[in-house]
Amino acid sequence: MRRVLLFVALLANFQLTAQNLKIGIVAQPNLSYYTVQTDLSGLSQDFRQQHKPIITYQAGILIFKDLGKSVNFVTGLMFAQRGLKSQYNTNNVTSFNFSNSGFDLKLIDRFIEIPLLFIANFNKGKAITLFGSFGLKPSFYINSISKVVGSGSNYSSYVYVAHRKFNIFASLGLGADVKITERFNLLLWPSIDHSIISEVYAAPLKLYPYSAGVNLCLVYSLGN
Repeated sequence: MRRVLLFVALLANFQLTAQNLKIGIVAQPNLSYYTVQTDLSGLSQDFRQQHKPIITYQAGILIFKDLGKSVNFVTGLMFAQRGLKSQYNTNNVTSFNFSNSGFDLKLIDRFIEIPLLFIANFNKGKAITLFGSFGLKPSFYINSISKVVGSGSNYSSYVYVAHRKFNIFASLGLGADVKITERFNLLLWPSIDHSIISEVYAAPLKLYPYSAGVNLCLVYSLGN
């Protein structure tokens, strides 16, 4: 958490001293799941049978800095959720016989992330600018939440001690920058984030969380 606070302080100083800055508010509904790697035959299929993707979201503030005529650097602070829906059997938690009675449980991990992205604009100066993005997202684990699907009860929150506390996500995207006024732009920004490091809470498996969705970002130009 100290690293996050230090970054916020540096970001504030960067905003005050740099030129040609834009600030954006971003939200992204996304599909979240895991890439599975294992040497055990059938275990990957069992995992996919028991665990399903879910819809989660990301939201935060982004800072855009012009590096040249067609290249921008993007950083900021994001709150992100990633997870899955897991089917548990009430007779045997480890059973994959889903004909018995059971329940679905949403398991969601929550993170603070610092995007470090580059945007390449393909037709700068047009009313609608097409662009591609790539970069990394250092990610800091906050906690996890769970809820039985359809129960109507509130989420329970906990810190999973075996969870990896730090990860890095590679991010790729394509989008359109729509000019609204001289100061405001709207970014429609489909992207996918995939972890570089596997999670540690499933010993026989290597699980790499990922999410894919469409960023909606309202950008305001601070000017010179």
